Amino acid sequence: MKSPDTIPGEIRNLGFGLEAIVIVLIKSIVITGLSEEILFRGFIGKRLYPRIGFVYGNLVQALIFGLLHGLLLFRLSITVAVIMTLVSGIIGYLFGYLNERLGNGSIVPSWIAHFLGNTMSFSLIAFVL
Repeated sequence: MKSPDTIPGEIRNLGFGLEAIVIVLIKSIVITGLSEEILFRGFIGKRLYPRIGFVYGNLVQALIFGLLHGLLLFRLSITVAVIMTLVSGIIGYLFGYLNERLGNGSIVPSWIAHFLGNTMSFSLIAFVL
């Protein structure tokens, strides 16, 4: 997770300062948060929900979301990859539910939750752990 080829590792190499904080925010808000929400809940989810129903469509988009996150960590450890796949998949399902059932179909609620979660995790891994 702290490897220089990961986002937290890249930020860690900058050291704690204004530049690192700006990079954390840009990567959290736009590069990971917004782009992933547009792809998974906005594009994939919105095409699956009407075809196979919300529950199954949300499960499929969440599974794809979880697998993508787990595969990124597979080279570190199979255990870490499996845990990340499960945790990310559950979060992906909750994000889909948040958008469709509580956010009237908007990706804004999950985008906010996503970038806040990424900001915290990137910062903790880069500056604390």
